[in-house]
Amino acid sequence: MPSNLKVFEWLVYIAAAIDLVGSLISRQPWPELISDVVIIAIIVALAWAAARHAQRWAAWVLAFGTAVLAAAMIADLSGATWLADGASLAKHEKVEGIIEVVLLVAALYFYFFGDRKTA
Repeated sequence: MPSNLKVFEWLVYIAAAIDLVGSLISRQPWPELISDVVIIAIIVALAWAAARHAQRWAAWVLAFGTAVLAAAMIADLSGATWLADGASLAKHEKVEGIIEVVLLVAALYFYFFGDRKTA
């Protein structure tokens, strides 16, 4: 496997692990925790399919999800209350979300542009 795909895969796995730890620490109700774990499992499966089986559609689904997550984080950080129905993220959740977005954007960079050779 090319090194850029290894980096992509590990960055997505690290972002998923941070999300899982954050979900466990926040002491959410069981239904919310289970839905978070299912979403994390889907993200890990998409990364695995994109890296190990060259399923480019999986990388595009991850890119779309990352764009939605980034937009939601920007909206929450800017104070857009029309999106969140008055609920705001705690400070540690904001930091966790920013770290996840940065890791996922870096991972997608390695997936889509990491195999280019420099002149």
